[in-house]
Amino acid sequence: MECRARIARKGSREQYNGKRRVVGIDVSGEYPDVHVYPAGYTCRVTNTQSGMTEMLKSLSEYQVALIVVEATGGLQRECAAFLASAGYEVTVANPRQVRRRSFDLHKANGSLIAKEALTRIAALYGIEKQIRKKQLRSH
Repeated sequence: MECRARIARKGSREQYNGKRRVVGIDVSGEYPDVHVYPAGYTCRVTNTQSGMTEMLKSLSEYQVALIVVEATGGLQRECAAFLASAGYEVTVANPRQVRRRSFDLHKANGSLIAKEALTRIAALYGIEKQIRKKQLRSH
């Protein structure tokens, strides 16, 4: 398992500062990428039973409110079901639809929440671009 950033331990002030965490998971054939927001913890596990179990162990370090799994052509089903069976609230989202709906909502009425969503989505695209550059350099 390849992980970055420090882990906020259970009971620590960093973890329980009144903010519950949202987890985003990009499921791929080999390696689901996990990100805990706003903690900044990222992790890549193998897409196996032992990898999923290791992910659960890592997530137990946080007060998780919601796990959002990216819709990935069916690959997300097993991961979402596994997390839901472990007691987490899980939703599957298509990032293009989320971005489009946020854009339409902001355009229609200037929604500040939609604008914030668009800003964060743009930041995620930037992070993804950086990760891909690092992966290309390491191969």
